[in-house]
Amino acid sequence: MKRLLSKYNNLQNYIIYILPTILYFFNIRNIVFPINYQQDDVRELYISEYLELSCVLDKGDNHPLWTYMIWFLSKISPVELGYLVSSLNIFLLIISMYFVVHFFNEKFDYKVATIISIIFVSSPAVLTYSVSLKQYMIELFFSSYCLFVSRNSNSLNRSFNSKSFYIISVLCVLGSLVNAGVFALLVFYFLIKDKLEISNLKYLMVFIVPVILYFERIIDKVTRDGYGSYWENFFITTTTSEGLFTKFIFIFNMMLKSFFGYFYKDQLVYLLVLLIFLSIFYKINENLFPKIVFISFIFLNILKLYPLGTGRTDIVLFPFALVFVAKIASLFLDKLNRVSYFLLISTILIFIFLNVNSFYKQEQIDLALLDIHSAFNEDISIIIAEEQFPSFDYYGRKVFGSKIVDENNCSIIKPNIEYSVVGRRHIVNTEINKEFDYVYKKSEIIILGIELDSRGVFRDIEDALFEKGYKLVKSNTYPDGIFLNFYEINN
Repeated sequence: MKRLLSKYNNLQNYIIYILPTILYFFNIRNIVFPINYQQDDVRELYISEYLELSCVLDKGDNHPLWTYMIWFLSKISPVELGYLVSSLNIFLLIISMYFVVHFFNEKFDYKVATIISIIFVSSPAVLTYSVSLKQYMIELFFSSYCLFVSRNSNSLNRSFNSKSFYIISVLCVLGSLVNAGVFALLVFYFLIKDKLEISNLKYLMVFIVPVILYFERIIDKVTRDGYGSYWENFFITTTTSEGLFTKFIFIFNMMLKSFFGYFYKDQLVYLLVLLIFLSIFYKINENLFPKIVFISFIFLNILKLYPLGTGRTDIVLFPFALVFVAKIASLFLDKLNRVSYFLLISTILIFIFLNVNSFYKQEQIDLALLDIHSAFNEDISIIIAEEQFPSFDYYGRKVFGSKIVDENNCSIIKPNIEYSVVGRRHIVNTEINKEFDYVYKKSEIIILGIELDSRGVFRDIEDALFEKGYKLVKSNTYPDGIFLNFYEINN
C-alpha cells in the first residue's frame, strides 16, 4: 500500500508540471510563429540593421540587454530572427511556470498548484506576449522567480547569499528595467524578514553598479512629456472621488481581464476586487511579499509612474495576483475529495478546449512586398505609412535584397530599393520637406499602409496626393488590413 501511495504521489508531482505544459502548447497552436509579426513586435528587430555593437549600446529604451541580445543573435544565428526571439520567450514562459507551480505546491498543495497552473497558461496576456518579440516574458520570469525565492525564510536567505541569485537578477533587470522595482521590493522584504541584517546583502553592491548605468534611462522614461499623456487612461488619478472610484474599477477590470480573460466577465469586477483586497488585508503577514509588490505597484500607478490595465504592463504583477486567487480557491478546494477534484479539473479543461481562442494580431506584409517588387521601376516612389515602416524595413531586406548605408557614423543594413520614404499622419497640414518634394516629381507613387478599426495613416497621405493632382488607379488589399495603393499623376 505504501509503495502504491508513493507511486501515486510521484505521478502527481509530474502531472502538475506536465499538464500545464501540454495545455500551454495547445493554447498557442494557432498563433505561434506567424508568417509576419505585427509591426510593433518587428520594432524589436530593428537593431539587427546595425553592423557595429558600439552603435547599439544606447538603444533598447527600458530593456537594453534584451535589445543587445537580439542584435547578437542576428549576427550569429542562421535561424529566422523573429522565430528565435519568440522561442526564447516561450522558453522563459515554461521556466516561469515551473517556478509558479513549485511555489503554489509548497505553499498550498497540489490541488491549488494545478488550478493555478491552468489559469497561468490560459491567461490572454501570457498567451499573446509569450509568442511575441517583446521583453515582457523577462518580467514574468523574474516575478515568478522572486515569488519562488520568497516562499520561505530558508530559500530567501540562501538566495541572498548566492552569487547565482545576483547574476540572474542583474540579467533580468537589464533585460527589463521594470524588474528593478520588483528586486528592490524583494530586498525590502528580506530586510524585514531578516531583521535588517544588512551584512547579509554582501553581493548587493555588485548588483547596484550595472543598474546605476541605466538609472538615468529609467528617470528619463517616466519624466518624458509624452509618457503621462500616452498612459493617461491607465493611472488611478482624477479630480473627484466619484471619478477616482470609476478609474480604479476600470483599471482593475482591464487588469483582471488580461489575467483571467477566458474565465472572467466584466460583471465580476466588484466581487473580485473585494475578495482580492480581503485576501490582502486578512492575516497581513501571510504571503507578505506578494502583498508588498501588489500594493507598491498600485501606489506607483497613483503617482503616475507605472500604468496598469494595459495587458502588457500587468504581466509583472500576474504571479503575485495569483497568490490572492490561490488563497480564495484553497478555501473551496480543501473541501473536495479526489473524485470531486478530478471532475472539477476535467470540467475546466473541457471549458478551455472549447473556449480559449488565443489571439495574436498578425500583419502579413510579405505578399504586398512581393507586389511592390514586381511593380517597381525608376519612375515610381514608395511611401510607407509610419506604422508599417518597421515591417517594410525588416521584411523588405529579404524581398529587395540589402544595401549598407551610413547614418550618424554607423553602418546600417537597409532594403535595396529606391526611392522610399516614411509617411506620417496629418501630412496635409505640414510643410513638405525635401524628401516629399522629390516624391512628387515621380509620375507614379505607391503607398503601403494598414487600416483596421480606425482611419489608417495612409489615408492622410492619400489626401496629400490628391491635393498634388494624383489619382488612385489601383488598390490591393491583403489579410490583416494591409493596403497597397497605386497612384498616377492626373494629366
